[in-house]
Amino acid sequence: MPVWKKKSPKKMKKRVHKKTLQREGRSPKHAHTFHFFRSFAIMVWLFSILVGIAIGWSFTSVEGLAQRVRQLENLRPSMASQVFDMHGNLIHEFAIQKRIPVQKFEDIPAKLVQAIRVTEDEHFFRHPGIDPVAILRAAYRNFRARRIKQGASTITMQVARMVFLSPKRTFQRKIKEAFLALQIEKHFTKEEIFLQYYNNVYLGHGTYGFEAAARYYFGKPTRELSWSEVAYLAGLIQRPAAYSAYRSPDRAIKRRNHVLRRLRDTGVIDDATYTKALREPLKVISHEKRSILAPYFIEEVRKYIDNNQNIKKYYGNDALYHSGLRIYTTLDVGAQKIAEEALLEGLEAWARRRKWHGVIRHVDHENLESVTLPEWPREIEVNDRIPVLLTEVSKTKAIYRIGSFHGMWTLEDLKWLKTNNLRKRMKEGDVVWAHILSIDPERRIITAELINPPGANGAFVALDPMTGAIRVMVGGKDFQQSKFNRVTQAKRQPGSAFKPIVWLTALLHGYTPATLVEDAPIQLKDPVMDTEWKPGNFDDRFMGPLTLQRALELSRNTVSVRLALGVGINNIIETSRKLGLDRVQIPPYPSIALGTIEVTLLDMTSVYAVFANGGIRIRPYFIERIEDRYGRIIEQRETHLQLEEVIPPEYAYIMTTLLQGVIKRGTAYAAHDLPFDAAGKTGTTNNFTDAWFIGYTPLIVAGTWIGYDEPRRLGYNETGGHTALPVWKMFMEKYMEGKARTYFEPPENVVLVPVDPMTGLRAGPDCTRVILMAFIPGTEPFEYCNTLKHEELLRQKEQMKALIVEKEDNVFLEE
Repeated sequence: MPVWKKKSPKKMKKRVHKKTLQREGRSPKHAHTFHFFRSFAIMVWLFSILVGIAIGWSFTSVEGLAQRVRQLENLRPSMASQVFDMHGNLIHEFAIQKRIPVQKFEDIPAKLVQAIRVTEDEHFFRHPGIDPVAILRAAYRNFRARRIKQGASTITMQVARMVFLSPKRTFQRKIKEAFLALQIEKHFTKEEIFLQYYNNVYLGHGTYGFEAAARYYFGKPTRELSWSEVAYLAGLIQRPAAYSAYRSPDRAIKRRNHVLRRLRDTGVIDDATYTKALREPLKVISHEKRSILAPYFIEEVRKYIDNNQNIKKYYGNDALYHSGLRIYTTLDVGAQKIAEEALLEGLEAWARRRKWHGVIRHVDHENLESVTLPEWPREIEVNDRIPVLLTEVSKTKAIYRIGSFHGMWTLEDLKWLKTNNLRKRMKEGDVVWAHILSIDPERRIITAELINPPGANGAFVALDPMTGAIRVMVGGKDFQQSKFNRVTQAKRQPGSAFKPIVWLTALLHGYTPATLVEDAPIQLKDPVMDTEWKPGNFDDRFMGPLTLQRALELSRNTVSVRLALGVGINNIIETSRKLGLDRVQIPPYPSIALGTIEVTLLDMTSVYAVFANGGIRIRPYFIERIEDRYGRIIEQRETHLQLEEVIPPEYAYIMTTLLQGVIKRGTAYAAHDLPFDAAGKTGTTNNFTDAWFIGYTPLIVAGTWIGYDEPRRLGYNETGGHTALPVWKMFMEKYMEGKARTYFEPPENVVLVPVDPMTGLRAGPDCTRVILMAFIPGTEPFEYCNTLKHEELLRQKEQMKALIVEKEDNVFLEE
């Protein structure tokens, strides 16, 4: 026989073995099965021996764990502290781990119970804590795969691992899991065990429990989830990172489909439901653009909890992030959004009056249509303020794009650039800021407004004048750029916004709205600095005798100084402290009549709240109550204990009528067309450095400030009425929309009398202009105006108008 035809010993042996099997009536296939089961039996026998050894070796440590099983009743996992708005809606969470625990098993949607059961532990409600069938099935499949392919942990075993053991995979840990599972099943019902699992299982991206995961991935509670979404969440249990739709969308869909098949195969859902869920796209919400709502307000809440030294048991950083506090605040979310938008629009309007400097950078690329800017989000929304890329610029138009969306500006759109050739201001490849006004997703067209990025900053705050509850807090234009809160931390000079305190002091010392005071040059000597001070007015002119009403409406500086000297500087300081400026350093100098002190926006706004609240001072606050995780009240504000009448109500009402005049006829005339009762005062400081407006309706008091963080000139004529008032007006228009009209009601001991605004006398037949003024009974004018008095005052006014005195640097301006 040739060498190449020789059979190998191995093949010869197989052939002999095959013939032997045929003689015995057995096939090779049967032999393979026989050998497999013999090998499997040996493996199971060896496995049993190893298990016995491991149990004996682990018994002492497991015995200690068994005594801790009852601790499951008092388990307090790390829980986020939740912040709620004035209506009880959740607006923020302070959390390292995101959790939203469910208190009762009955509150878990049946869909999720079934999905979790068929995915993780099909026989959970029947086995005693461990599932022998599942163990054997896993052993068989792992033996076939020659690797750990399938586990056999029940839900109870997983609870034991989550609560008592480490996640490290060891044989000893599995033994402990099984032992603890049996102990847990002895002491707790199936529903209690499932509830612990439901609330504490990790589902990726820092979320623990299904309620938190449903809100993180889909932005809604579990009761609103579809079968597709339920299957996705159940599928995450095994490997949250690997099956995350954010990281691996394809894997996530495959895993979801697997869970759906299990639900169908076990009879939980029918074929129609299965097919519908299979076709449903897996859409998780975007977290890319999610920003903190009212970030400056939320930061104040954080600091309050973190720094509170009164109840260390509850408060502090650890309590905030782990103890599950429930913090109910005063924030009005709707009003907050209105204020944020109004402040941004006000700052952008101011920036449009400045020199164009809006090019962020230039992109040099041959094909600008293929360029992607890193700042572009996945999805754009109306009111976004984001950079756009200019792809084409001619003399009369500029075409821009954001991703696949395009838009166009014409010369008319950009007339504030004050040019007839756009190429002088911008070119192809420039990146500029834009405010998205509308989006057409079908035509891929956007309409946007070009922004000159504002260098100045601003702040806005609004209070409920009856309670002091802070409804709005906007501490700056961008929290990400600066955490500095310009509502509570920035101390700036209020300028003429301080004058109502001077006028109130005058009223308390016998003046009335009809009292005549000279708007004329005044010269004072500083005995300390041995210098002279000559305060002037915004227009460099003087108007002669003016009623207190008219002088406040026109914000005459010399009148304010004369009043301060007439009633006494110390009395003005005392009035300031009564109204809420008790923590402000106020030097006893005449210049305080023009607002030369440093205050926060919140301080000044709370002063005006006293006028709106009929003379009652309420301290501003932003937290209504704080509860622990079980709903027990830790701290609650008692508003009635904070009430303090600091001025008689009739004087508060008279001040309101004076401030109404500022809007109707004075420096805040731009807001005269508001369809509701409003009162307020503008404020402008030296060299147009700070612009203020603080005003109120019977429902709300609000203040706004605009300026640079490092004091510098805002620009010529950037006064409180021109720069800050539009922000306040925009807020008030939207805030009051749809609300029933309310009025400033006079108290009983106030009379309204028609007065001639020039002479301050009671209006008669010869008066061409009449103003209703408020008086304490007995202080109103009884003499009627006449022609002779008019002519005398007109001569004095003409003489004063002809006298022009140059302003000094320390003169505070007003419109």
